Amino acid sequence: MRRRQRILRGLLLCLFAGICLFVKRYVLSDDHSSRTHVDGDSLRQSGGIERRNSSGINLQMRLDDPNIFIEHHCPLTLETQLGSCTNRSYASFESVPKTSIIITFHNSESLSALLHTIHSVIQRSPSSLIEEIIIIDDFSTKEEFGGILENYITTIFPDKVKLYRNSENLGLIRSRLNGARLSRGEVLYFMDSHSEVQKGWLEPLLFEIKKNRKCLVSSIFDWMEKTADDQWTYRYGCSNHTTIFDWSMGFGWGFRPRAENPENASDAYKSRIIIGAYVAIEKRFFQEIGEFDAGMEFWGGENIELSLRVWLFGGEVVTAPCSRVAHLEGRDTRAYRDPYRQTVERNYKRLAEVWFDDYRECFYYFFPQLVDVDMGNITDRLQVKAAAQHDIKWYLESVYPELGCPVKDGLALGPIRNKKTETCLTDSRRFAHCSDSDRQQIQLYWSADQHLRESNYIYIVEGNSIVKTTYISYDKENRIIANAKWIHWKDGPFIDIQSKLCLEAPSDNPSGGATLMPCNFDVNSAQIWSFRNYTGRYDALVANRTLPVNLDIKEFLNTQ
Repeated sequence: MRRRQRILRGLLLCLFAGICLFVKRYVLSDDHSSRTHVDGDSLRQSGGIERRNSSGINLQMRLDDPNIFIEHHCPLTLETQLGSCTNRSYASFESVPKTSIIITFHNSESLSALLHTIHSVIQRSPSSLIEEIIIIDDFSTKEEFGGILENYITTIFPDKVKLYRNSENLGLIRSRLNGARLSRGEVLYFMDSHSEVQKGWLEPLLFEIKKNRKCLVSSIFDWMEKTADDQWTYRYGCSNHTTIFDWSMGFGWGFRPRAENPENASDAYKSRIIIGAYVAIEKRFFQEIGEFDAGMEFWGGENIELSLRVWLFGGEVVTAPCSRVAHLEGRDTRAYRDPYRQTVERNYKRLAEVWFDDYRECFYYFFPQLVDVDMGNITDRLQVKAAAQHDIKWYLESVYPELGCPVKDGLALGPIRNKKTETCLTDSRRFAHCSDSDRQQIQLYWSADQHLRESNYIYIVEGNSIVKTTYISYDKENRIIANAKWIHWKDGPFIDIQSKLCLEAPSDNPSGGATLMPCNFDVNSAQIWSFRNYTGRYDALVANRTLPVNLDIKEFLNTQ
């Protein structure tokens, strides 16, 4: 029986090798005449396109266990470039350094997604710009990642793709660090193992690094999702956003300030940080600023830490809008999630203790439970920090002045309790049971410039509603500044200064949002508010008669 199984396995491998040779010769040949090109503007209007064309493979293989089927299905979406990127040409690449592309994976990845990623890079990148594609197997145990993957790579991509296997599960951060140290290219590009690159994705990245070797440059984060009929659809991310983060270590996107808009829409633009999925950096500069923090575990926080270091070492962080890479969504690809929270919070603490200096209190305001958590030895990271040109104070003044800190510039700190409903305002402008540990509630604070805000967001008035918008998008010279200031009396009303309307909780609908109504707080306790904590800054401004809370409330309402 075993002899028969060995013979069957050998025949299957021979068949697989033959199919691979066929694919290499006819599917991955240099003749791309069968490839369909679609106008980018029409795709953008339609919101995406199903991933079907002739440039992929579709293999099915049966293993010894008849219940195990592996489907390698990796045709790419139609090639496209958007807007001004279509006609953008870059300087000669004769002197541009070659790139090592580093991809890591673990058990929760699928073989089809990994192959999809590799195929897209090979087929949509100039071969002259790629030194190698380094695949790091982070100690996976799935059978498909064994001989099947190895045979596929050595048969289809014997020259460009190199497969390395960790001897233990190291996590994404240390696996990427291993890949960087194994690499031969002068530029490193770190990418997720479930991705698809678009035409012209690599050239803009190298163009920026050629201009400034101390540059950390990110691709635009597109995404792909499956439709109801199980087809992939390509969706385009916004190229007029900049990447931001806050002291709770959340990160996202906000519209760029107008002053930061490039002259040409295809030019790279400043970002405060990058997300970690798709990013390029010169290898020598990466080494000079301390690589990744090898004391961080698995994944989480490394993108903020690397971005911050680039700025502090005299570099810049930018996004190249013509470099577009899609993330395959709707799949559980986070192999390092358990125990994710404990791991990532430990990483955050390392970041804060090394780089935040006097602003650590902003971090611990959101993570008081981490004060006594063991973060490991940070001696080597403090040695890296000693060589930096700038500190966090410079970063907050010069790079990211829009980032607020409740304990640094707050007059009063949330939660914000309503007297009538005995519930607290959340960051969604709705209400919940009051809790000092609810991050949606403690994010909110009343700042020294009289804004109701969070670290990254500001609340402005529109009609009878309050609207949340990113602070970085908030133009201080725009007319909306008059719609953003509030005045508040302790255990009293919260009043919009421009309209003289009072913030009111929806007493008849606990799930409803806060509204602005004519003030009648003396008979309506739904307009009475109290913060969890009024800071010494509030008391000082009251003592100095800087705030109009010295006035009687009704006297203030009658002023012009």
